[in-house]
Amino acid sequence: RIDGQIVELSDDIEMDRNGNWTEIDGHKNALPSSVIPEKIQKFISENYPNQTVFSLDRKDRGRIEVKLSNGWELLFDKNFQLINIDD
Repeated sequence: RIDGQIVELSDDIEMDRNGNWTEIDGHKNALPSSVIPEKIQKFISENYPNQTVFSLDRKDRGRIEVKLSNGWELLFDKNFQLINIDD
């Protein structure tokens, strides 16, 4: 169960003790859009249309790190605003 949805994945999912995902790793396979926060999915679709999300990692202070298929890592704040790009 991820964000209230039941999702079947062959990917590695790490959860906290409350059942919230902390990391989802597709092992260089695209994650289904249903597990990607909507605002992040929209940002990636608009700005990186040829890329897919390989992993999500929740960081401290509500930040989420997203690894794209081109190897770039995007860091979003708790309001889903892009705050860093690591290429």
